[in-house]
Amino acid sequence: MDTRIQPAERTDSPQAVIAFLAEAALGCLDMYALYDLAVDLTAEVLGVDFVTVLHQPQPGQPLIVMAGRGWGDEVQLGESTVAIDRDSHAGFTLLSAEPVVFEDLATENRFRGSRYLASHGVTSGMSVVIPGDVKPYGVFQAHSRQRRAFTADEADFLRSAANILGGARENIITRLQMERDTVARELRIKYHTALAQCAQS
Repeated sequence: MDTRIQPAERTDSPQAVIAFLAEAALGCLDMYALYDLAVDLTAEVLGVDFVTVLHQPQPGQPLIVMAGRGWGDEVQLGESTVAIDRDSHAGFTLLSAEPVVFEDLATENRFRGSRYLASHGVTSGMSVVIPGDVKPYGVFQAHSRQRRAFTADEADFLRSAANILGGARENIITRLQMERDTVARELRIKYHTALAQCAQS
């Protein structure tokens, strides 16, 4: 069954795409479908070769590739991991409040690229934190084989998309918890009703 969110009619301006993504996130209960939509739209708007959603299950653990576009078969969704030590691009991003942008990975001295970036010939890129409730959920990345200087507006677009993903996840968790609480409350009511009926009998 195809659970991907299908884009409705929209213009391709970055602002319109962010508005569309935010609207899609409002009623979404399938984060994987939203991840797929986000990476596809981001690749189109930014004109990059690779887009990736990375998730860190627990502090200190490697990031897991949850969704991506452009990567080869060696990158397996839900299985492949990326190191988060301070010298890595992903680890550096998790410690950064602002978007992390680089024009030439070969001459970058703040961090080094993962084996995936090297094996796919990545030259330029940028990344932002996907926010979470208590801790960051992970990292949202965009990379290009060709050298390019990403603009502040493009970095803002990536951060806006990451914020939508983080907010959507928290909303889904809240809605699911509310549904569980409702079911539990209904079961308690039925249980006490049954007890009362037995007592009357």
